[in-house]
Amino acid sequence: MVNNTWLTETGGTPFEDRTNKAFISEDCTDTLKILLQSSVGVAQSYYQILQANNVFDNKDFALADEFTDADGTNNTVNTTDTDSWFDTDLYKLSIGTDEASADTLSDPDGFTDPTNAFDSNDTTFAEESNSVTVNGGTGHTYSIGKTFSSKTVKYVEIKASQANTTTSISSTEYSRIYLQSYNGSTWTTIETYASENFGNGGTSGGTSRIYEINATCQGLRILFSLSFENSGGNNVTQTCKLYTLEYSTMYSSSNSVIIDANTLTLDGTEKSIAIYTDATNTSNTSIGVKAGDGTTQTSEATMLNNGVVMDISSLSSGTLELEFIERTTDTSETPQLKGYSCVLIR
Repeated sequence: MVNNTWLTETGGTPFEDRTNKAFISEDCTDTLKILLQSSVGVAQSYYQILQANNVFDNKDFALADEFTDADGTNNTVNTTDTDSWFDTDLYKLSIGTDEASADTLSDPDGFTDPTNAFDSNDTTFAEESNSVTVNGGTGHTYSIGKTFSSKTVKYVEIKASQANTTTSISSTEYSRIYLQSYNGSTWTTIETYASENFGNGGTSGGTSRIYEINATCQGLRILFSLSFENSGGNNVTQTCKLYTLEYSTMYSSSNSVIIDANTLTLDGTEKSIAIYTDATNTSNTSIGVKAGDGTTQTSEATMLNNGVVMDISSLSSGTLELEFIERTTDTSETPQLKGYSCVLIR
């Protein structure tokens, strides 16, 4: 690592390098300035190694992770505290102000505690459970949702599950959970939230997902469907739970991705950190970053050209933590964060 003294210099007035947001003393030599600025490039090279090999050993002074799943290739993301939306292979802003709670309930099957599905709480649920007779080639459905005056819904969050218990019936069981939109007269499937085939009972769904639908409609609902082949009139207990149905016409203005697992050990002698992000922004979006040691956190720095060199001399010994803050000034747009890497400088 670079033995870097520029952050402790008392002479000279710091200036802002707008290439990578590095705060460098004017008294530093040109060589040192170039070296500090190039440390973002070093961090980027480690990220490219991870991309090429799907392996990078986070240790000593270098750290990298790519969001191939919600945890990241190196499992550094704290998915519990992260409130950004993971979409396939990147993090976006989550959905904005929920509009479902104020709209009109559509509950033709009489779910128990229907308001639980629209309370922004992923642990409570509306439930419908019955013993139904399913003949060969036929099925049974339940539905619950909301209707409203025509509007364009961009984003929908769903958490639902469907369980069925049977005895041996020598039949394939088709468990499906659909998101449907309403045009004022007809419900139409626009997304398949869960699709499972069982041999003798099982549970489908159970995870929270967000869909970008951009649909002009007058209602949204969840349809639970259970069907069988050659079941011969067997009794089946079908249990449907809707934990969350939320939707919005906009993104949130700010969300964070929290990095605090499998990172680096700080000993308190670190002066700065160079950070690279694999990210896409528009003129209305940005990504900021804070660094911490588990107790103390730095002020936020804004990523410029996907790079930044930050002063972390205020941090003590501990485990390196990073918080990437995604922001937008136009709630129809979102930054996209695919991964990151960093290098410690002492």
